[in-house]
Amino acid sequence: MPWPRCRACCAAWPDSGTTYVRSRNPGLVRTQAWRCPAEEAGAMYTADQTEYRGRGVPAPLISRPARAFAPTGIQMTFFHGLRSRLLLCSFFAAVIPLYAQDVAPDATSGPTPSVAARTEVSRSLSDLGYREGLQQSTQEGSVSFYLPVPQDVEVSNPRLELLFTSSAMLGPSASLQVALNGTPRQTVALAGAIGETAPRSLVLPLSQEDLRRPYLEVRVRANFSSDDTKCTWQGTGQDFVTVLPQSRLAFGVPAAAPRSIRGFLTTLPHQVRIAVAAPAPGPEELRAGWMLASTLQAHGHQVAFSSLAEGGDIVIGPRAQLALNGVTLSDGQTMALTEGANGTQLAIAEPFQIDTLAEPWSRLLAGRAYAQSVAGHAKPVGGDVVPLTQLGADTSARRFSDAAEWTFNVDALPAGRALSKLRLNLIVPPSDDHALVLYVFQNNALRGLETMPQRGGTQTVTVPLVEGGPITSGPVRVVLMRQTTTSLCHGPVPNAYAQLLPSSTLETRPNDAAAETIAAFAGSVGRGYSVHVPAVALAEPATWIGTLAGLGKSLDLDPRTAVVQTTDQAPQADRPFVWLGTALPAGFSAPIAFDRGRIQVKDSQGNNLLDTDTLPDITATSLLRNGNARGLWLRKLGEGVPVAPPEMKGSPGDLMFGDARGVLTSLDTRQNDVMTVDYPDYTTWWDRALQYKGWLFALGWVLLTVLVVLVVRKLRRSQA
Repeated sequence: MPWPRCRACCAAWPDSGTTYVRSRNPGLVRTQAWRCPAEEAGAMYTADQTEYRGRGVPAPLISRPARAFAPTGIQMTFFHGLRSRLLLCSFFAAVIPLYAQDVAPDATSGPTPSVAARTEVSRSLSDLGYREGLQQSTQEGSVSFYLPVPQDVEVSNPRLELLFTSSAMLGPSASLQVALNGTPRQTVALAGAIGETAPRSLVLPLSQEDLRRPYLEVRVRANFSSDDTKCTWQGTGQDFVTVLPQSRLAFGVPAAAPRSIRGFLTTLPHQVRIAVAAPAPGPEELRAGWMLASTLQAHGHQVAFSSLAEGGDIVIGPRAQLALNGVTLSDGQTMALTEGANGTQLAIAEPFQIDTLAEPWSRLLAGRAYAQSVAGHAKPVGGDVVPLTQLGADTSARRFSDAAEWTFNVDALPAGRALSKLRLNLIVPPSDDHALVLYVFQNNALRGLETMPQRGGTQTVTVPLVEGGPITSGPVRVVLMRQTTTSLCHGPVPNAYAQLLPSSTLETRPNDAAAETIAAFAGSVGRGYSVHVPAVALAEPATWIGTLAGLGKSLDLDPRTAVVQTTDQAPQADRPFVWLGTALPAGFSAPIAFDRGRIQVKDSQGNNLLDTDTLPDITATSLLRNGNARGLWLRKLGEGVPVAPPEMKGSPGDLMFGDARGVLTSLDTRQNDVMTVDYPDYTTWWDRALQYKGWLFALGWVLLTVLVVLVVRKLRRSQA
């Protein structure tokens, strides 16, 4: 009997009084799903042993070797002759009906409670904003990142799936080490065939100890060569390892209602739907929805909006409107887990304390409901000094022979702050014959250097920095290098340690200069700004909150420092503002006019780069000026709600066009020699006059001739 036609061939596995059945061919036999206990997740099972690895449950009565990988269940693969298959089929045909009587659910009683459905949830580097992944390009460097972990939930099969690529010509001793929460967990060889650069994967099962913190700290360190092979292997000297953005933390969660709000928040799917009450009583409700979306986006979620009638994972609105849609909160509660048509949902009512959902307050939400707990909205924390550890610097000690390098990004500065100087605290080894020199690079330019004392020890170096533009901005590199004219391979290789201390900081200064680009405007709103929406936004809050959320994510705007108003209120001259109305605010000038019809963007050769006649749904974002006062104007060229293009902060200029997929083009209207804005359908009285310049010239010539003739006749008459 061929194997696929044997309906009785399946694996029965008793575990703690419960029988689980998994079919070899799910298309022929009804299957029963089950979850794998956390301590057994990822274990390998062999049926020829007396017990399988895990909790010591006896193995099934199968004499032939079998193999199964059980992240969510156990599945056996048999590989022997026809006689063995017939014996197995006969055996299971007799015993499976007995087990089937135990596992088949009653048609009227619903699913078996002990067999809970599981949903796969993951958090990837791409979700957290690392769209290009992370890269180590030096021997002494490393890559570190933090992944949020679930809380108050019994997850199944938690694991870290690490995807990476490496350069093609690595030495034979090249290796990759992965540490979780500071503990080395796995080391794998990187050396492969010459020219091999295909992505590789590494799956690390996680224990409950790994998940006890709110975040899983992952540090990846590549060792491109050892002391023994450093002088013998002729590599390229340009080695690298890239952790791909698809690397993720994955786990299964039960379908049962979570025990706490923080458990609900940490197990939300990647795409979260927020249901908003309509109409909104006032602009503050729009700001609350924006703050909620911003908090979820910071945790790597994609956010969509809907009405209360459509439902969502999170519902927000006044208590009375929530009650009209079947969402009831007890007296005094402003936040609670409730049951909706689509399952468990989080309901939030006035005064909309969204700050409690953000770090670090969300770690305290161990209950299912809360009343008002703070007097007002929290203000963002930002000072003059930023620790380098917050910018991604590796402050662990590392071996040092001839060079060491540390890199960190300076893009994540507090709003309204500009770069000032770098204060580095280091521990360097002593140097006898060859001095150690510290170099600091910013935007691939040398900003400073200093020779370390011969005695070594703790040193402090201060280097001034300059503010980089959106195109030239790059990571700051700190390089410690031994000065020598001979190769270290001709003598004993010195071994020492060097460390960038956690007390190293980046000092900032207030950014008081008037912004001249859209990117600069985003960095000038730290002390507060206003957002002006049309009055129709209160009637359609879901759509307009989506615009605010997209704008905040694209420009890194903090909704906690914003004041949402309508366009009926004029912007104040002493603080920046965002304008979402269709008409230009009084007193301000814009680099574009919308009352002149069709708009074209042309390069210096007169070629069309953009024509709004073919792209009516794009949004124009322009910088508004009135003396030193600045504003940002978003206006859709056609009808409808404007959409903030992603990644606007990385585009230069004071005018840009884009849609939901990104920026189409951006230009600086102060530099007309590069690109210009043209209005082909708009004509002034002078343009109309130029169209008839031939006729006007002829008419002028005739009039001039007549005038000359009249003057000549008059002169003759006077002489006569």
